[in-house]
Amino acid sequence: MPQPSWKHDQSLSLNASNLAALLHNELPAIRLPNLITARDCHELVVGLEQIGFRKPHYTPTHAVQRFGPSYYEYRNQGKAAYFATAQRHREIRKLLFSTINDPIQTFVECVRRETSMTLQVAHDDQEGNYFAGAARFGAAPLLHNDSAPRKMPSDWQIAHVTSQLGWNVYLQIPQHGGELVIYDKQWEPDDDQFVDAKGYFDWAVVEGVESVRLKPAIGEAILFHSFNYHYIVPSSEPRITMAMFLGQTPAGDLIYWS
Repeated sequence: MPQPSWKHDQSLSLNASNLAALLHNELPAIRLPNLITARDCHELVVGLEQIGFRKPHYTPTHAVQRFGPSYYEYRNQGKAAYFATAQRHREIRKLLFSTINDPIQTFVECVRRETSMTLQVAHDDQEGNYFAGAARFGAAPLLHNDSAPRKMPSDWQIAHVTSQLGWNVYLQIPQHGGELVIYDKQWEPDDDQFVDAKGYFDWAVVEGVESVRLKPAIGEAILFHSFNYHYIVPSSEPRITMAMFLGQTPAGDLIYWS
């Protein structure tokens, strides 16, 4: 059993010291209530429905549907396919954000204001900027972790981050279920005996490990260390989120992408 990393057992607000602690996996999460308004959440959901984002039926084990590319899905296809998709979805994202306050820019400005740290979108010298702001309909209730350094080829800039945070802002939440559960444990080589062909892990990998269970509110953003094991509690209704990742480069800079 690994030694616990968290020095706090609860989520904290955003400031410079808490963000540094989260990057070092010393606390479970940072919460930003009311990052975007309920009206803007509703407008985004309506816009996503108009572009055909919503599936006609939902079950608690439904595969996640996304608007926008997710880097992990392109690990075997190569960067060119990812960036071609990113360009198409940036144009659609511009339309989705045209009647609301840009939630990504709102978050970037919040980080700058509260921590004096600057966020830059991840960039590839040949392909251009990464995409940011993938929307997700539903969530598979399966144990996993997200790590670009471990899962992506070395020619991706994001493969070289030293720390990676997940960022979710909640546009629609179910009445029951849909909580984010985070464990105080990151991947170790021996854990691969518990992984399946799709990259999900057996629950034995977190047996006896401390965890937190976070119930979000509409318009709230939650930051957590995505190297940690986590999953979404099943729900009878879908949750809709906008998501991206933050990474710290070897130089100490913060970049973001989806």
